[in-house]
Amino acid sequence: RPELISHPPVHYPEILKQAGIDGHVVVEAIIDTAGHAERGSIKILSSTNQLFEQPSREVVAASVYRPPGRPG
Repeated sequence: RPELISHPPVHYPEILKQAGIDGHVVVEAIIDTAGHAERGSIKILSSTNQLFEQPSREVVAASVYRPPGRPG
């Protein structure tokens, strides 16, 4: 599995924050050899609320990973 090295701040949808609603999103993506998610590969596998999905895609796309088998 790729290892997360860094990610931008996560945007929490304001309407959900105000309502006290939390949740989670399961995202799948292909990580390239440079440690970035291939944009076309980012898929939402499950989500507790649709409003969490776009911010989750954005975080995965902007994050940096250590690809499997690559030394730290």
